[in-house]
Amino acid sequence: MRADHPFGRAWHGGALGERALFGFPAAGGTRDGPAIRYVLIRQQKTTLGEPDGTRSAPVQRHRLPTVITANIDGWLLAHAAFIVPIAFALYRDGTDAARLARDLDTLRMMVRATRQACQALRAADAADIPANLSVLYLRMAEAFAVRCWRWVLASPRGELWFAAHSRAAPPEMTSLGAELRAAVHRAGRPAPVLDALLSRG
Repeated sequence: MRADHPFGRAWHGGALGERALFGFPAAGGTRDGPAIRYVLIRQQKTTLGEPDGTRSAPVQRHRLPTVITANIDGWLLAHAAFIVPIAFALYRDGTDAARLARDLDTLRMMVRATRQACQALRAADAADIPANLSVLYLRMAEAFAVRCWRWVLASPRGELWFAAHSRAAPPEMTSLGAELRAAVHRAGRPAPVLDALLSRG
């Protein structure tokens, strides 16, 4: 099953029992009337994890191109740190990806918010941050990340991967944003740009 919300995973696991398997697909999509049309995102791998962090035989026999994590909560929390600032930056620009690509002030705010969230969660050992996000947000210069996002958001990927979902899911992103901010604050590190982005999104 898909579990976008890392903070609801414990409830789902309790309700479903020990045989629950949580994951996040490497796909993006748009609504086309009553249908959702999906495309695979090759830059991301579908991630699976079991509630108790084990790697049971059925999961290890899985033949799909997936990554298995022993910390699905931490992985989903890192994903929230990545996707929530993008969504709230898009909300500032009318969920128009091309417009956000031209809005350098908001792009910088988005990158700084994610950097602050990742720094706080990593310091508290609270998130399983994928290598590509760690490089982009924790190692590379801010200007490099901003240039990358300008290119992505100005391309068709900006709409397909981010804007379409953000446009359809304000309640989900608002809830996820509140929980992300709470997790970052529990880590004990200041994240003023993240707070500002979520407060005025």
